[in-house]
Amino acid sequence: MVATGLLLVGCTADVDVTPTSPDAVTAEQCEDLIAQLPDRVAGQAARSVQPDDVLASAWGDPPIVVRCGVPKPTSLRPDSSCFVVNDIGWLAEQEGRPVTGTEPVDGKLVFTTIGRSAYVEVTVPPTTSRRRTPSSTSPAPSHPPPTTCAPASRRRRAENPSPQVGVRR
Repeated sequence: MVATGLLLVGCTADVDVTPTSPDAVTAEQCEDLIAQLPDRVAGQAARSVQPDDVLASAWGDPPIVVRCGVPKPTSLRPDSSCFVVNDIGWLAEQEGRPVTGTEPVDGKLVFTTIGRSAYVEVTVPPTTSRRRTPSSTSPAPSHPPPTTCAPASRRRRAENPSPQVGVRR
Protein backbone atom coordinates (compact mmCIF):
# COMPACT_ATOMS: atom_id res chain seq x y z
CA MET A 1 0.00 0.00 0.00
CA VAL A 2 2.86 2.39 0.76
CA ALA A 3 4.45 1.71 -2.63
CA THR A 4 1.20 2.64 -4.41
CA GLY A 5 1.05 5.93 -2.53
CA LEU A 6 4.62 6.72 -3.51
CA LEU A 7 3.89 6.05 -7.15
CA LEU A 8 1.02 8.51 -7.12
CA VAL A 9 2.97 11.35 -5.48
CA GLY A 10 4.66 12.45 -8.69
CA CYS A 11 1.62 12.00 -10.92
CA THR A 12 -0.47 14.93 -12.03
CA ALA A 13 -3.55 14.84 -14.17
CA ASP A 14 -3.49 16.11 -17.73
CA VAL A 15 -4.50 19.72 -18.18
CA ASP A 16 -7.78 20.08 -20.08
CA VAL A 17 -7.37 22.82 -22.67
CA THR A 18 -10.03 24.28 -24.93
CA PRO A 19 -8.86 23.64 -28.51
CA THR A 20 -8.38 26.49 -30.95
CA SER A 21 -9.52 26.49 -34.59
CA PRO A 22 -6.88 28.36 -36.59
CA ASP A 23 -6.56 28.26 -40.38
CA ALA A 24 -3.99 25.86 -41.86
CA VAL A 25 -1.15 28.41 -42.12
CA THR A 26 -1.63 29.58 -38.53
CA ALA A 27 -1.91 25.97 -37.30
CA GLU A 28 1.46 25.17 -38.89
CA GLN A 29 3.05 28.22 -37.23
CA CYS A 30 1.50 27.20 -33.90
CA GLU A 31 2.82 23.65 -34.21
CA ASP A 32 6.32 25.09 -34.70
CA LEU A 33 5.92 27.39 -31.70
CA ILE A 34 4.60 24.67 -29.38
CA ALA A 35 7.47 22.37 -30.41
CA GLN A 36 10.00 25.05 -29.35
CA LEU A 37 8.58 25.76 -25.89
CA PRO A 38 10.78 24.92 -22.89
CA ASP A 39 10.41 22.02 -20.46
CA ARG A 40 10.19 24.43 -17.51
CA VAL A 41 8.46 27.80 -17.11
CA ALA A 42 8.72 29.91 -13.94
CA GLY A 43 10.41 26.94 -12.29
CA GLN A 44 7.44 24.67 -13.09
CA ALA A 45 7.72 21.39 -15.01
CA ALA A 46 5.78 20.75 -18.22
CA ARG A 47 2.50 18.83 -18.00
CA SER A 48 0.55 16.86 -20.57
CA VAL A 49 -2.45 18.56 -22.14
CA GLN A 50 -5.71 17.12 -23.43
CA PRO A 51 -6.83 16.69 -26.12
CA ASP A 52 -3.50 15.39 -27.44
CA ASP A 53 -3.66 17.39 -30.68
CA VAL A 54 -4.41 20.76 -29.04
CA LEU A 55 -2.06 23.61 -29.98
CA ALA A 56 -1.12 24.24 -26.37
CA SER A 57 1.34 23.52 -23.56
CA ALA A 58 1.10 23.72 -19.79
CA TRP A 59 3.43 23.88 -16.79
CA GLY A 60 2.93 23.57 -13.03
CA ASP A 61 -0.02 23.16 -10.70
CA PRO A 62 -2.13 25.22 -10.96
CA PRO A 63 -1.07 25.31 -14.59
CA ILE A 64 0.38 28.11 -16.65
CA VAL A 65 -1.18 27.46 -20.08
CA VAL A 66 -0.11 28.61 -23.54
CA ARG A 67 -2.62 28.28 -26.39
CA CYS A 68 -1.74 29.23 -29.94
CA GLY A 69 -4.16 30.24 -32.67
CA VAL A 70 -6.73 31.79 -30.36
CA PRO A 71 -9.18 34.36 -31.76
CA LYS A 72 -8.41 38.06 -31.52
CA PRO A 73 -9.47 39.22 -28.03
CA THR A 74 -12.78 41.07 -28.18
CA SER A 75 -11.41 43.75 -25.86
CA LEU A 76 -8.43 44.54 -28.14
CA ARG A 77 -8.86 48.04 -29.55
CA PRO A 78 -6.34 50.60 -30.83
CA ASP A 79 -6.63 52.48 -27.52
CA SER A 80 -6.25 49.38 -25.30
CA SER A 81 -3.42 49.40 -22.77
CA CYS A 82 -0.77 46.92 -23.81
CA PHE A 83 2.63 45.92 -22.53
CA VAL A 84 5.78 45.35 -24.58
CA VAL A 85 8.13 42.72 -23.15
CA ASN A 86 11.20 41.58 -25.12
CA ASP A 87 9.83 43.39 -28.19
CA ILE A 88 6.55 41.46 -28.07
CA GLY A 89 3.28 43.33 -27.52
CA TRP A 90 0.82 41.84 -25.02
CA LEU A 91 -2.76 42.61 -24.10
CA ALA A 92 -3.33 41.70 -20.45
CA GLU A 93 -6.81 40.81 -19.17
CA GLN A 94 -8.29 39.76 -15.87
CA GLU A 95 -11.81 38.34 -15.80
CA GLY A 96 -12.34 39.62 -19.35
CA ARG A 97 -11.33 43.18 -18.47
CA PRO A 98 -8.15 44.81 -19.77
CA VAL A 99 -5.37 45.33 -17.24
CA THR A 100 -4.13 48.91 -17.40
CA GLY A 101 -1.10 48.64 -15.14
CA THR A 102 -2.47 51.37 -12.91
CA GLU A 103 -4.56 49.17 -10.61
CA PRO A 104 -3.60 46.11 -8.58
CA VAL A 105 -4.49 42.72 -10.02
CA ASP A 106 -5.69 39.74 -8.08
CA GLY A 107 -6.53 36.48 -9.73
CA LYS A 108 -5.88 34.73 -13.01
CA LEU A 109 -4.28 36.83 -15.75
CA VAL A 110 -4.58 36.19 -19.49
CA PHE A 111 -1.94 37.69 -21.78
CA THR A 112 -2.43 37.66 -25.57
CA THR A 113 0.21 38.60 -28.12
CA ILE A 114 -0.49 41.44 -30.51
CA GLY A 115 1.17 42.40 -33.79
CA ARG A 116 1.87 38.78 -34.71
CA SER A 117 0.55 36.53 -37.44
CA ALA A 118 -1.16 34.35 -34.83
CA TYR A 119 -2.63 35.24 -31.47
CA VAL A 120 -0.92 33.36 -28.63
CA GLU A 121 -2.60 33.32 -25.22
CA VAL A 122 -0.78 32.75 -21.92
CA THR A 123 -2.94 32.13 -18.85
CA VAL A 124 -1.19 32.65 -15.52
CA PRO A 125 -2.92 31.47 -12.33
CA PRO A 126 -2.84 33.84 -9.35
CA THR A 127 -0.44 31.76 -7.26
CA THR A 128 2.17 31.64 -10.04
CA SER A 129 2.29 35.41 -10.47
CA ARG A 130 3.09 35.80 -6.76
CA ARG A 131 5.29 32.70 -6.33
CA ARG A 132 8.93 33.35 -5.42
CA THR A 133 11.74 30.93 -5.01
CA PRO A 134 12.88 30.42 -1.39
CA SER A 135 16.38 31.68 -2.21
CA SER A 136 15.12 34.84 -3.86
CA THR A 137 15.50 37.96 -1.78
CA SER A 138 15.45 40.51 -4.56
CA PRO A 139 12.28 42.49 -5.22
CA ALA A 140 9.94 41.42 -7.98
CA PRO A 141 11.06 42.68 -11.39
CA SER A 142 9.51 45.90 -12.56
CA HIS A 143 7.61 45.83 -15.81
CA PRO A 144 7.47 48.54 -18.42
CA PRO A 145 4.49 50.87 -18.23
CA PRO A 146 1.60 50.09 -20.55
CA THR A 147 1.34 51.73 -23.93
CA THR A 148 -1.46 51.72 -26.47
CA CYS A 149 -1.76 48.56 -28.54
CA ALA A 150 -1.89 50.21 -31.95
CA PRO A 151 1.67 51.59 -32.00
CA ALA A 152 3.16 48.29 -30.79
CA SER A 153 1.33 46.36 -33.50
CA ARG A 154 2.29 48.76 -36.28
CA ARG A 155 5.90 49.05 -35.08
CA ARG A 156 6.35 45.24 -35.05
CA ARG A 157 5.00 44.88 -38.59
CA ALA A 158 7.15 47.77 -39.85
CA GLU A 159 10.33 46.38 -38.27
CA ASN A 160 9.82 42.85 -39.54
CA PRO A 161 7.05 42.26 -42.07
CA SER A 162 7.53 38.48 -42.03
CA PRO A 163 4.99 36.47 -40.05
CA GLN A 164 5.91 35.87 -36.44
CA VAL A 165 4.08 33.84 -33.90
CA GLY A 166 6.03 34.60 -30.78
CA VAL A 167 9.47 33.09 -31.15
CA ARG A 168 12.34 34.97 -32.72
CA ARG A 169 14.36 32.93 -35.16
